[in-house]
Amino acid sequence: MAEVLRFSENLEENLIVLQNELIWRTWTPRPYRRFIVSEPKTREIAAPDYRDRVIHHALVRIIEPLFDRKMIDTSFACRVGKGTHAGVQKASEFIRESRAKFGSFYILKGDVPKYFYSVDHAVLKRIIRRTIRCRPTLWLLDKIIDNGTEGDVGLPIGALTSQ
Repeated sequence: MAEVLRFSENLEENLIVLQNELIWRTWTPRPYRRFIVSEPKTREIAAPDYRDRVIHHALVRIIEPLFDRKMIDTSFACRVGKGTHAGVQKASEFIRESRAKFGSFYILKGDVPKYFYSVDHAVLKRIIRRTIRCRPTLWLLDKIIDNGTEGDVGLPIGALTSQ
């Protein structure tokens, strides 16, 4: 919380500095603050510095609508107007429909363990470039993707942009 207060003390100046760093492409992400959480499962969280979070939020406001309209309607995680409750309601609806149509049925619960740690940066960048063409935005996305991991594989969990 202290970093939020420090940033807010000189809010206008800090925002202008960030804006200039983005315009001149001199912005460099600061190191992540790393910590372990164990609910619902043990994993390492990498929290960006507050000033970097400001940039992540601004970026997501621009790119989220572009990607959201490409997603399937039954994807509920980390989407505006979706979420856990909407997902549960849709799953309940599917269960009722399947029970009425087939009687008995099976549900497969799937999870890709350590998925974020296995994301190939080059593949992710190619996928992003199918949707985004703006060079400054791509520069910023590349900086964020390449930050926080060793090598060209893996994304840290904990930033808004990792969603």
